[in-house]
Amino acid sequence: MMLSAGFLPSEPVIEELRELTGRLGVMGMTPVPPDHLYVLITRFGNLTEDVGTRLARALASELADAPRAEVRFGAPRMTVSGEVVVGLEGDLETVWDLARAVPMIAEHRRLYVDRRVFRPELVLASSTLDPGSPIVERLLAGTAHWSSRAWETDGISLMRTRWQAGDDRSEEFLFIPFSERVSS
Repeated sequence: MMLSAGFLPSEPVIEELRELTGRLGVMGMTPVPPDHLYVLITRFGNLTEDVGTRLARALASELADAPRAEVRFGAPRMTVSGEVVVGLEGDLETVWDLARAVPMIAEHRRLYVDRRVFRPELVLASSTLDPGSPIVERLLAGTAHWSSRAWETDGISLMRTRWQAGDDRSEEFLFIPFSERVSS
């Protein structure tokens, strides 16, 4: 199974993201499928279910006392590659620490991953329009003040990718919770 790790937003935030991707689709952009609405930390590649389960146990053991981060998504922007992304805002230092820890834990189990995969943002759509064009600025102007509600990174989701009819579908394989609460 193809396995990756990510931060899966809370269901209310996923619903907000679905609404936003729908708006982007109406604007002529190509939204990502709803099952891709998670922040990718790293990809582990093609693993057997047994190896995936052992990795999950190692992550659960090592990350049990990891702190939760409170984050939200900011306004959409278009990257130079034509992707429309929403960046994470909030406790990014904790998010980066967690994103660095996951590949290190995997490497201690002799699973080698690309540490450069993590970006503190989520791809919502793609477009063939020139990112610097006035058309893009006008299209995204209506979303300039959008932001999601705040949510906690309450754990790491191991996401399994399956291929069906030429499309890849992501689903949560296992959830590894963090026990520590955000301090107020």
